[in-house]
Amino acid sequence: MLIDPPLGPHLTLLPSATLALGFLSDVDENRLTEIESLVDWAKTNAEVVRLDELGGNSRPGNSRCIVLRFDDVRDTAYRDSNVAFLEMMLQRKVKVTLGVVAGDFGADPLLSLVRKGVQEGYFEIAVHGWLHENFTALGEMERIELIRNAKNKLQILIPEATISTLIPPYEAVDVTVLEAAAENGLKFVTSDIAHGEPYDWDGVKFLSKTVDTAMPGPRPDDQWTQFDQASIVQEIERSFTTYGYAMAVIHPQQLTKPWTTNVLSIAMIGMAIAGAVVVISFVALTRRSCRRRPGIESVQRIGQRAAQAARDA
Repeated sequence: MLIDPPLGPHLTLLPSATLALGFLSDVDENRLTEIESLVDWAKTNAEVVRLDELGGNSRPGNSRCIVLRFDDVRDTAYRDSNVAFLEMMLQRKVKVTLGVVAGDFGADPLLSLVRKGVQEGYFEIAVHGWLHENFTALGEMERIELIRNAKNKLQILIPEATISTLIPPYEAVDVTVLEAAAENGLKFVTSDIAHGEPYDWDGVKFLSKTVDTAMPGPRPDDQWTQFDQASIVQEIERSFTTYGYAMAVIHPQQLTKPWTTNVLSIAMIGMAIAGAVVVISFVALTRRSCRRRPGIESVQRIGQRAAQAARDA
């Protein structure tokens, strides 16, 4: 079974410390600022909608309608980047469709942020696998059951959500995946434009992703290459002309520092902890050495008792 992203250097081992200490945060602030600028551009120059709103129309949307899709929302991997992106979208009051990895989701602060966004009408929750499985590689019943379990868990966690979209991990989709989506009452499936332009299949509407904002690195834990805003906007404009809408996909991996930076941060905190242990040990030893020796104390007590006996006599 495939699981992505791997829980390597970006696994959040100390959640509270990671957010409290800036130098331990996974977030690449420059990358986040670039995405903030792209979101502001979309908000100003297009109509930003959730995927379920786009799919609910009789046609893909007006000529300048854009869906911002954020995949790989999960608790353990790339958590800081997930939190930073969601906070930014809430602050800007911009709609987004979230691909949630249900088997790795359900803890704060992500849960509270997602629920707040759903309640305010900005966030749509989409099923993005149980543990990011390639659904095309599974058997029929396993595929249906995993999607059902993921949808049910997300619905229990956030009762206010209307869950109607499937985002197959790895953009892996075929007729069997569409059948599994229909079996679980999902109305929309989205994947890469390579799988075809928007179409309807047995009650399920397929909507294509048209714009990537980054490219994965050669190794799983490498920082993704984030495209410059000019080239992203160019692709968005081309999508408006070609498809009548645009769907741009963002991942937390592209907002995350290179793994070498994170290893250095972990080493720094490790050295700080080791230094604190040495200081504490030194203080404890010093305090013990300053105490009076038991032998001296015993002689003093004998002398005191003798003096007391003399006074009593």
